[in-house]
Amino acid sequence: MSSYICRICGNLSFAVKSPNETIRMVLEDLLAETGTKDTPCRTCRFLWQAISEITEGDTVHPEITYTSFDISPAEHGDRIGKGPLHGHLVPNPALGAKAATPVDLQFYTLPTDPPSPWTTIGRGYHITPNGLSDSCVSLLRSWLALCTTSQGKHTRCSTPPTPSLPTRLVHVGTATEHPRLYLTKPHEKSRFAALSHCWGGASPVRTLNRNIEDHFMALPLSSLPQTFADAIAVTRAMGLEFLWIDSLCIIQDDLQDWEREAARMAHVYANAWVTISADAATDADKGFLGPPSRMVPAYKSIPVTAPDGGDGHALERTVHVRKRGFLAEELPFHYWSVPTAGLRSGQVSGRSKLATRGWVFQERILSPRTVHFSQHEMAWECRSVCDCECSATSARTLRTTSVVKHFLDHSGDGGTTDSIVPKRATWRRDIVPAYTRLELTVPTDRLAALASLKL
Repeated sequence: MSSYICRICGNLSFAVKSPNETIRMVLEDLLAETGTKDTPCRTCRFLWQAISEITEGDTVHPEITYTSFDISPAEHGDRIGKGPLHGHLVPNPALGAKAATPVDLQFYTLPTDPPSPWTTIGRGYHITPNGLSDSCVSLLRSWLALCTTSQGKHTRCSTPPTPSLPTRLVHVGTATEHPRLYLTKPHEKSRFAALSHCWGGASPVRTLNRNIEDHFMALPLSSLPQTFADAIAVTRAMGLEFLWIDSLCIIQDDLQDWEREAARMAHVYANAWVTISADAATDADKGFLGPPSRMVPAYKSIPVTAPDGGDGHALERTVHVRKRGFLAEELPFHYWSVPTAGLRSGQVSGRSKLATRGWVFQERILSPRTVHFSQHEMAWECRSVCDCECSATSARTLRTTSVVKHFLDHSGDGGTTDSIVPKRATWRRDIVPAYTRLELTVPTDRLAALASLKL
């Protein structure tokens, strides 16, 4: 933009800082700079406008509520400019008990926008209120195709063989027909999705000895809890025919059937084409594709006028800013260059209720690929990468494994549970202690869940 380097914002150039040095912009200085009559810094003006607009529902005086806006080059690694620029509004400690919580912001331009005047601000995506919007479906199908064909960064993934089907599945059908319970044939093979969800709340629809024949006839969507209906919609959108849901595919009042099928759950999740993780749904009734479960962060579009460095004509640009949401605690908080990054002081954990459940722990470990539908966005987790809806581009997938899936030895083809048994050392050190802290609706299920991991 200019050869002038502002002492306050550094023109958002990481080149003026060492890789481990934080760019700290004091908000009072930003405010003072915007009132300077002698050609105020365009970058300071932009930042102050963006911060003021995105926090206007929280405070009328950002310079009092927050002390500074901090950007860490180390958090971006060598991905600078290849995705949204993110930074942190630091609460004013002088406010004591009335101090705000930390706020994380993302700055980005859309792929259809002209490039940002600042090279450190790269491309991102708006997050749609509907988790099954056209853009979400397109993105999900793209993730699935790349992973199951070992393309791009999916070097630890493989093209899985078509698996043998579980005993029962939900045949999702089309939008014009009812789903129904389906009894598979011996050695029948096909691709299927599996649902990972919280029971909780009102008791969900269950398959029992007295209603199983009715379920084989039809499972009308109107009779199903919203989380199940949403999972069926996602399965249809992915072009899959079958979906496994525990409470529908296991006869819940038949102890013999439950013990047999629960012991096979490892095979179900290990062989699922994809696992749908309903992180946003606190129970079966809530759903996960739309409000109130899916509450995407609002964004503001900030117009920017910058010189072109050539003939002197101004360039009109738009840069978007939003509060950054985050996913379940086990996913990497978008801190792609810091594989083990945790919460900063005062930051609220993003861990979903689903992530605290004991059964879900083994479901995530065993699933070769999981699509998360969180409160804030959709995300992808497989053996090779983590990716997210907000900055979904291959240049941003820095993580080599997910935090949970890195426990596993993936030397096999991914088609059997034998090839994905956790390494014994990490199992004793990490998996067992983590598992014992998790919750189970039925405490006696704990041994069955561990047995399903074949540990």
